Amino acid sequence: MQQQDAKTELRKLARTIARQYRASDFTKLMADSESRALEGRKAGEFYTALVLGEEYAHFLRVLSALRRLPSSEHQTDGELRKALNDYVLKLEREREALTQGDALKDSAETFLDTVLRPLEPYEAVWEMKRLNLGDDSLSDGTVTLETFTLEMVGRWNFPYLDDSVEKLEGKVVALTTVEAGDNRSASDKVERAIDASLDVFRYAFTAVRPNAIDNDFRFERASFHLLRPLSDPTQITYGRSLGVRPIDRNVSPKEAEYVNDLLGRVGLIRERIGSDLAGRLRRTLRWIGSSTAHTNYDDKILALCSGLEAALLPEDSGLKGDLLAVRVVLLSVSVGEPSVDAIRLFRLYESRSDLSHGSDIDLCTEQDYLFLRSVSVMVLRQTMELLERKPAIADCEGFLDALLEEPSVSEAEVWLENLGSGARKIRERLNELVDKKRA
Repeated sequence: MQQQDAKTELRKLARTIARQYRASDFTKLMADSESRALEGRKAGEFYTALVLGEEYAHFLRVLSALRRLPSSEHQTDGELRKALNDYVLKLEREREALTQGDALKDSAETFLDTVLRPLEPYEAVWEMKRLNLGDDSLSDGTVTLETFTLEMVGRWNFPYLDDSVEKLEGKVVALTTVEAGDNRSASDKVERAIDASLDVFRYAFTAVRPNAIDNDFRFERASFHLLRPLSDPTQITYGRSLGVRPIDRNVSPKEAEYVNDLLGRVGLIRERIGSDLAGRLRRTLRWIGSSTAHTNYDDKILALCSGLEAALLPEDSGLKGDLLAVRVVLLSVSVGEPSVDAIRLFRLYESRSDLSHGSDIDLCTEQDYLFLRSVSVMVLRQTMELLERKPAIADCEGFLDALLEEPSVSEAEVWLENLGSGARKIRERLNELVDKKRA
């Protein structure tokens, strides 16, 4: 989808939303919507889903296309959904005013402006640690590593020289330029660019010194950095970012008690069930935990996908995204809880092949990671709860069969039906599983 096509689609969709909303009997929609599939949604999402129906899925598809456009800065999934929800609620508040003149068109344009942000170049200086270069510099074409000097201070034209900047003198810094829609996004992109380049530099060092130990390559970003838009170089942002640096973990007595109780439950369950299911439970725990140690969001997502596979996908081959989404929904309703956004889960898991075998990098965002991590933690918690409720389950086959019992299947069908056309493949996979069990 090209930039102009995407804008046209969004503009048409924004107006359709407004017209649809204005024509809706909202009170009746609220009264008719008592399905469990809508429980747990925030008010804005709840209203939006009711009013838009299948248009909601179409809107999200357009936004997904926008995320891949090179000439505009996409917002996070959460921000995009919030923009949509805010727009629908605005339509409710201004229902009458939108009938006047160009008010509806202007409202749609305003919404469009909140979704699209133009890119501009930002320049960054980021402090490094555990790396000494002397008078040399290194570059991989994206990031340059060199020693910070007072000459560099003059090049940046600092309005004043504070203690933080003075302390950089003699230290190695990373220099790079990115295009972004705002300071926050620029900072995130700079972090990812530097971390990716550091991996390239580590490779080069291992090629030059094949007998060196890994500890020789532990150089990394420190916290202090400088950032400025090239459109206004005097607007320098001084920042400190925790990034992926470890911090001292102070465990409270309450936390210690909870952790011990949780792992005690895991131990009791593993003693009772068969070795295959117990092993899968253990691998899921480890994959979720290991995801926090990776420094790149693509790697974090891959680790979490492996954890979900260990928990819910014993199949050796075949397309698994729709199967994973079905089983996550079935597991949630089996323990009486609302499920997650199955469409988002399906698409994120399906991107795994691109992460593993594709040429693009940095496909995943922090929001993708936090979403999938929360899903993974939820799956493990709900798995333990189901195993405790049904002690007769002893192996993987019995666990998966338990997910296809009633009323769980019927509740899952309702949940997926409310997701609209975007969940068609997931509903079809659920039907296949049910037919196979009945055969």
